[in-house]
Amino acid sequence: MILMMLTNSLLIEMCIYFKLLRFNNWVVTSFFMLLNACCGFTYDSIESAIVCTCMAWTVFILFLTYKSPGDVRHTYYGYLAIGIASLFFIPILYFVPLLWIIGAFQLQSLNWRSWLASLIGILTPYWFTFPWYLYLHSQETDTIHFPLVPLETVPDSGSPFMPIQIIVFVLIIMLTAIGIFNFWNKSYQENIQTRLFFGFLQWMGMAVVVAIILLPQHFYTLIRMLLLFASPYVAHFFALSRSKIINYVFFISMTLIIVLSIISTHQHSMLNDVNTAILEIWNG
Repeated sequence: MILMMLTNSLLIEMCIYFKLLRFNNWVVTSFFMLLNACCGFTYDSIESAIVCTCMAWTVFILFLTYKSPGDVRHTYYGYLAIGIASLFFIPILYFVPLLWIIGAFQLQSLNWRSWLASLIGILTPYWFTFPWYLYLHSQETDTIHFPLVPLETVPDSGSPFMPIQIIVFVLIIMLTAIGIFNFWNKSYQENIQTRLFFGFLQWMGMAVVVAIILLPQHFYTLIRMLLLFASPYVAHFFALSRSKIINYVFFISMTLIIVLSIISTHQHSMLNDVNTAILEIWNG
């Protein structure tokens, strides 16, 4: 609950400071909370919440470096959060090269000094944790997070996802795709800075989707990250679009979200019964 509050606070500050929706409101945070309710099966994972909070901090801080390649202080703090998150979820380091590329082209904030600052930021948590592991004479000091290839494997037979997870994933992808299409179709109404920020969110969201497909064993953590990048697009679509069809889409989406929230946040018995029923329908 505390981590969720921190993440929502960062989203509120980011939306107000950068005016992502052209007016100050809590729509992005509201949709983030609603979509998170659909992922109630991830609430047992504290690591997922920590990674989501750290990523929200990284996005907010990196946005502050927009067109400021000499801003090594904010760059360091942004990547410091990535380093902290990697202590709990090492595959997040796969996204670092993409962050560098986006920083260079979307945020226009990367030079050799900020690049070095990002490396120092990522390594800083390890400067503290590695000596601590040595002090405790841990047996795991030789294998801390390396190699980056995950040790967990997905079973060869059957789907690595539960049916309810697939439905939630598809719903998020559909709403995000609609939001992306709507945003870029009306992007002429936004200023250049907002377009670049949403481009940042789009590329990161696409990378997370690919990561979910390639690393389904980390679904709980990656889906929380995906919600972070998807919520601004979904909020932009519903908050700034006006038509009867969009009203229908809104009420249908809210109905699905409420139903999925009740199922995913209920006791495991109900969740297992729903998964079993969906599998029986799917298998004919």
